[in-house]
Amino acid sequence: MDTGPLFALLFTRDGKHRAAVALLERLEAADAEVTLAYPAALEAHRLMLVHPQITTGRAHELIGDALDVFNAALPTHEDVDAAMANLRRYDDQKISLTDATIAAMSRREKMVVATFDERQRHFALMKAAVYGSEGV
Repeated sequence: MDTGPLFALLFTRDGKHRAAVALLERLEAADAEVTLAYPAALEAHRLMLVHPQITTGRAHELIGDALDVFNAALPTHEDVDAAMANLRRYDDQKISLTDATIAAMSRREKMVVATFDERQRHFALMKAAVYGSEGV
């Protein structure tokens, strides 16, 4: 799971909260195993910490709940190396290290990335399959 759906799922006032709930329901109905990439959890926690409507304590509580509920996966050194190679390869694109690492993890584990990222083509460039808010 990428940062966007995670943040929207946890923060009920987010404009995409309903879409995140619907996405999770579709994944559960398909009996899909939902894995939370630690880079997405770290990025979502940082976004919560700087959000004006989320207190620090609430941010800690929300990310803790996510880590308790979802199977969380750490990137390997090889994932980070692959992510850095993609950043260099696609240096004309605004790809974050988080997205590049999630793409590498998804390729290694043969998983699909659940994202709301409007720039889903970045994941496609990095050869990661995407399950977006519109469904795939």
